[in-house]
Amino acid sequence: MDTEKLREGLFALLRAELWNEDFDAAMFSAEDYLDIFDEAQRQAVAGLVAQLLIDKNVPLGIQGATKVFSILDQVRRRNQYV
Repeated sequence: MDTEKLREGLFALLRAELWNEDFDAAMFSAEDYLDIFDEAQRQAVAGLVAQLLIDKNVPLGIQGATKVFSILDQVRRRNQYV
């Protein structure tokens, strides 16, 4: 995925999660969503993006969904002790 599309996707997901802006799960492929999720992890916003992907039932495939659920669980566990 090119950098501009990656940025656009990450910001679209963050706006949807933070400010409840409209979100169309069909705007990216499962592979694109996983690229965006990887970028979210690098930018320390993985929990926000993971929650949106789960809430909106974005199809990610078995491995992708497992990854997203796992990271969200890790974030929740870490936040319990803060």
